[in-house]
Amino acid sequence: GGASFGGEPGKEAGVNPRVPTSDVVGQDISDIPRYPESIRIHCGDVPGVSGSIVIVYLTPTSIDTVKDFYKTQLPANGWAMVSIQLDHEDIIADKEGRGMATVMVGASEDYSGYTEINISFLSE
Repeated sequence: GGASFGGEPGKEAGVNPRVPTSDVVGQDISDIPRYPESIRIHCGDVPGVSGSIVIVYLTPTSIDTVKDFYKTQLPANGWAMVSIQLDHEDIIADKEGRGMATVMVGASEDYSGYTEINISFLSE
């Protein structure tokens, strides 16, 4: 046992923290698919930008596999691919009447061996 509720923000970096096993409070974006079995580790708005949301997911799946998922699933959900910047791992997509989404997929800095999916959504 020894489960604690409500983690403490701002703990010392450098210690490999325990990988989260449950979602933080927040929401998913209905028409931006969530990578299967990923854990939501952040959900919040962009400071000073109304109608925006940033969600971060964590998965042990490889970066390339996750990127391939979004390259097929975003268009399948009606998103037009604006650009895919492979050097920065960014996928930018637009949906008429909805807004703009940026999906950044990269190695987690906090959790060794994990992939982070950082989705920013700006509504129109």
